[in-house]
Parts: sequence; structure tokens; C-alpha cells
Amino acid sequence: DIEYWLQRCSICFDAQLDFCLELCRDQFCRDCFQRYVKEVVQNSWGLGITKVKCPVCQDVIQQSEWSKYVDQNIIDLYNTYNKPYRSFSRCCSECGEEVFAAQVFQVCAEEKEKYFKEISILLRKYFDTYGSGKNCKGKGTLNRVTKNQSDIDSFLEKYQADYLAYISGEDPKIGLKTHADMVKSAAEISSKMVALEVRPDAWKELQFMHVANFPQSHCTRCNNDICLQCGESTHHPGMTCIQFMRYKVANPHLFILNHCHVHNDALENIKWKLANSKSCPNCSILINRDDGCNKVDCLHCGYRFCWICRNRWSENCGFYKCRMAKSKRKRDKEKYPPEIGVPNVFMIQSKLISNSNFL
Repeated sequence: DIEYWLQRCSICFDAQLDFCLELCRDQFCRDCFQRYVKEVVQNSWGLGITKVKCPVCQDVIQQSEWSKYVDQNIIDLYNTYNKPYRSFSRCCSECGEEVFAAQVFQVCAEEKEKYFKEISILLRKYFDTYGSGKNCKGKGTLNRVTKNQSDIDSFLEKYQADYLAYISGEDPKIGLKTHADMVKSAAEISSKMVALEVRPDAWKELQFMHVANFPQSHCTRCNNDICLQCGESTHHPGMTCIQFMRYKVANPHLFILNHCHVHNDALENIKWKLANSKSCPNCSILINRDDGCNKVDCLHCGYRFCWICRNRWSENCGFYKCRMAKSKRKRDKEKYPPEIGVPNVFMIQSKLISNSNFL
């Protein structure tokens, strides 16, 4: 009887409908819909905002609508998990304190202008102190941008490029100590720039740009240095995260002096990271993958890339076969030739693949 099914819930197909959604008119009983929303909310924790979608047609349901059919504790949990400005953080390995990559300040227009002027002063001081090198392009941009201090977007865009281009350059006149001070000053300016942004999506993008270029931070409770990209307790200037972890595995006894002796459990954990982790090409944060296809979405910044070649995901990158994987199989074939009398599996597979392309 068609009339019977027209009155049923679109999830369980058993209970009678309690309501219809305003936009798509899909219908549900209250119990099924509440269980569905609760499941979505419990899995929505992250650095982005999760939209609740209709389980039938996947249209986005506004919070003002779906909140009418669920308990208040589910709404509170959603608001907690989906704040517009979620800062990336690491826990200090020494004291457990949460170390944030960046903060956001909700200020009025007058306070924002004052904050903007403070950054302008820091930038002038920065380029006056370190701006004698051939790579410095900042002063000209500074004069152009600060004429219109309300143009924050232009300010952020030009300066993020300018001072990063300068500190990444190699100037023989700059010593190690001076370079370290220069990077520290640039990191302070970068964090203040991130705090200026008020649009959640743009703030998130700037936050991970900051982490990619200035990973060093420290715990405010115990003053312990920490790398935001890999979470290791001792920052490793001049080394990538992978290089530093390999160094720790090869020389665990050296870290006793720094009160962070690598115990067996910690050593095994680092080995697992080395085997199953790669840095995101966009934000440089170390992410783990122990199974699945080559298509990876960074849990933090959302960048989609190929796990094998670490390039942006494209048609050239297959789910289980990448153009870089071909060269790897070729090296494996040359490294491990078959024994006499044993079928050459690599050659058989390549012939099967080539024959299938002609079908």
C-alpha cells in the first residue's frame, strides 16, 4: 500500500513520521533523526565546521532546523566541537600543557586598528634590523601597504610573502644567532597577522601557513621547546621531522642529557611513526596512515594529496597505483630478480596490464 509507505520514517521505514524537513521534505521519526544527528555530532570534532546533512538527499540542514528535533546536550556538544576558530595544538610531553599554534582575538574596529599599527611598528623594526640583505623586498611593500591601514587583506597577502621570502634566502652576512633571532621575530609577526583575520576559513589557512613556516613553539608552563609539526619535545632546527626522529632512533643515549631519555616504548612509537607517517605537503604537519588507498585528505588543513608521490591529488594519481609507484616496482624488479625456474611475477603482471589496455 503506497499510502502506508508515504507515512513511514525514511530511516527505519517502520515508525510513523513525526516531521518533514523544510527544504527537501524528507520525513523522519524523531528517534531515528536524533540518533543520526548524534552520530554526526560525535564524529564532527576537528579543525573545520561540520554541516549536518539530510541522510537521504545530503542537502545541508540548517542548525536552526535540526536543533528543534534533538536534545539540548547534542546541541551543546555540536557547538563545542564546531567553533569557528579552532586552533591547532600539541600537548607538551613534559607537563601535558596544551600548546596552541595561533590564537584569534575578537576585537572592535578601534582595537583592531590599534593592533594593526602595532604590527606595522614590528614590521618596520624587523626590516630596519634585518633588511640590509639582498633578499629584502619588504620596505617598499611596507610603505605602499601602510598608506591604507584598513586594507588588511592586502597587508597580509603581501607581507606574508615578503618576509618569508627574505628569511628563506641565504645571506652569508647573517650568522646563526642573528638568523635565529630573525626567525623568532618573523614568527611573532606571523602569529599577530593570523590573529587579525576574522573570516574562519581564511584564519584556518593562515594558521597552517604559520605552522608550516614557523613550527617552533614552547610550553608556557614549563618553557619546554616543542615542534608543532611532529610534536617532539625538543625542537630540531636545521632538521626535518623525519630526519630528527631517525636521529633519535639511531642515538637514543644522546637525549639523556636533555632529560628526555628515549625509553623502549617511546622508541617503538617513533619507529612506528617513521614507518607510517609523512608530512602534509601543504601544512607540513606529520600525519599517520597505516592502511587504505593512496588518496589522503590531511586531517588538519584538508589538503588532498597522493600518499606515494605527495603531489596534489590528480588523475595521474591512482587509488592503488601511482606514476611514482611504477619506478619503485622497476627498482624492486632489478633488486630482486627471480630464481632460475621460478616464474617472473613482475613480467607476467606487466603483460596482463598491457594486454588489458588493448581490450
